[in-house]
Amino acid sequence: MRLFIDTGPFMARHNKRDKQHSYAVQSFDKIRDGETLYRKLYTSDYILDEAVTACRQRTRNHGLPVGLGTLILSSESLLMLRDTAQSDRLYFCNTREKTWNNRRLQL
Repeated sequence: MRLFIDTGPFMARHNKRDKQHSYAVQSFDKIRDGETLYRKLYTSDYILDEAVTACRQRTRNHGLPVGLGTLILSSESLLMLRDTAQSDRLYFCNTREKTWNNRRLQL
């Protein structure tokens, strides 16, 4: 089975003060050790950004979000889904004028 990991479990796993920290550590350990039905984990670049940013905001500690980001990016059991934003670029490129922060941009 596959499992998409959202921000909450990453935050709880990495922040010892989080109410769900113990549960998150146990869950990730069970997945790592093959003790669950989940074999492949997925997350996205948006979740990575949100988790690292939220970790920095909550802990006011630079080292924790760096460690969290490194842990996510170096995981061998986690597949990072990335948004190429191709559809956004195509939409933007096909439009001659855009409004950005209430300013008109001429292309």
